[in-house]
Amino acid sequence: MGRKVEELHPYLAAAHNRAAAEYQRLYPDDPQPFYTETRRSTEEQTAYYAQGREKLEETNRLRKIAGLGAITFEENQRKVTNAKPGKTLHSVNPSLAYDIAFKIGNKLYYDLKYFQQYAKIVLQDPRIEWGGNWKSFVDNPHFQFRGVRASHLSQVGFDPIRFTEQFTLKK
Repeated sequence: MGRKVEELHPYLAAAHNRAAAEYQRLYPDDPQPFYTETRRSTEEQTAYYAQGREKLEETNRLRKIAGLGAITFEENQRKVTNAKPGKTLHSVNPSLAYDIAFKIGNKLYYDLKYFQQYAKIVLQDPRIEWGGNWKSFVDNPHFQFRGVRASHLSQVGFDPIRFTEQFTLKK
């Protein structure tokens, strides 16, 4: 599981840094955002894609290959991604997506309230979209370049900044 900011597109890293600083200013007593995922290996994505689709033994076998810890039967009942390996914005370097959670000390929080507070700040940037707004697969921890899809990754010289410029133009 990659959490390295160096493996995240610099534009997204800067947007997160600005949003996290503003979040800290607005909500100093709340749990604070941190990266849970920037770039994912093929093995990690394979394991995540298996969760909720494969039997527990197979999911945990794949998680072990990826260097991830085992999960419980209950955790394996829930899909955590709809993206097959190689079909996620997390799979390129630099990553074109990141996931977050919130913490105070060692305690983690995944409350919708905190994601909504953070999203309200980071979405002031028109180049960013939030998985919490998706209709088919709500993904509250997920933020990425707006409108960019896995199919764009195969385009030679694809530039997410140039692509998302269309969202910055005043109508």
